[in-house]
Amino acid sequence: MRDPYAVLGVAKDASIEDIKKAYKKLARKHHPDLAKSEADGERFKEINAAHDILGDAEKRRLFDEFGEVSTRPGFDADQARAYQHMAGGRGFRGFGGSGGGFGGSGGGFGGTPGGGFRWSSDGPDLGGGFGGGGGGFVDADDLLGSLFGGARARRGPRPGQDIQAEVHVSLLQVARAEPIELELRRPVVSGGGGGGQPTMTLHEEKLKVRLPPGVEDGKTIVLRGKGGESPSGGPPGDLRITIRIEPVPGLRRDGETLELDLPITFAEALVGGRVTVPTFDGEVKVTLPPGSQQGQKLRLRGKGMKLAHGRGDLILVLRPTPPASGGPDAEALAGQLAALYDQDVRAGLPL
Repeated sequence: MRDPYAVLGVAKDASIEDIKKAYKKLARKHHPDLAKSEADGERFKEINAAHDILGDAEKRRLFDEFGEVSTRPGFDADQARAYQHMAGGRGFRGFGGSGGGFGGSGGGFGGTPGGGFRWSSDGPDLGGGFGGGGGGFVDADDLLGSLFGGARARRGPRPGQDIQAEVHVSLLQVARAEPIELELRRPVVSGGGGGGQPTMTLHEEKLKVRLPPGVEDGKTIVLRGKGGESPSGGPPGDLRITIRIEPVPGLRRDGETLELDLPITFAEALVGGRVTVPTFDGEVKVTLPPGSQQGQKLRLRGKGMKLAHGRGDLILVLRPTPPASGGPDAEALAGQLAALYDQDVRAGLPL
């Protein structure tokens, strides 16, 4: 959107009469009935949009105070002032230039790559976020989205803005369905009614969040009432946490089943035997068959991931592992092992 003053060719302090005159002159020139090109038609739309703002006293007042953002559907002036105050007067003005306007690159609300204003424990910060602990770093956009929530059309107190966050957890945490701890710092807007100046404070809270059994990557957990505070006395918003599952070396998930790589010695692979294996319910004894092969799988039923209906299965993937060091003894033993093969093990390769 271009500056409506520039579109109509009038000064910032132009009277309503001057604005009307400029509009009528340009509208006649670029009217679709007289248009000579498609460009005239687009120009006519731009002229009408500019007049819609500057020809209305209230819209013009909001535009002069906040800029183009005030023209968006659902814009809330009270919350805009609160956030502008929170940012120390930065943001909202301008049309995307580099001098610090909305959407610009020099320090307005749109200065971050995602265009969102973020909050950190030190106050407004164009690269910060909410601090997370235990379960990972919680990075959430602050309540700027409530400026465009369309809440002005509703009567009564408006609810607070929902907060979106991501939490990174390990596959082990998911398998155990253990709770994670978060340290949430969220801005709380108060005051600002009756023309007063709103204030912004940080509310710090430690949360213990229990992971739903068998939760999958990308799923969202909703914590009711843990989102942004309402500046008008309404209920708080919700905290919506998106789960991101980090891999664990040697452990994989296949739906409700877990696969665990189980190292075994060459001797155990050759002659078999009983080995001790850790599980979520404690250690168990597992019998290895003689001649166990690399990648061979053994199933332990009900020893895997915690689910809503119990536990899934744990699949042991056998990994015969050579000793870390060799030497003359290893070479002698390797020669004896080689003598046991009665055929070429690579004879069946398809290439």
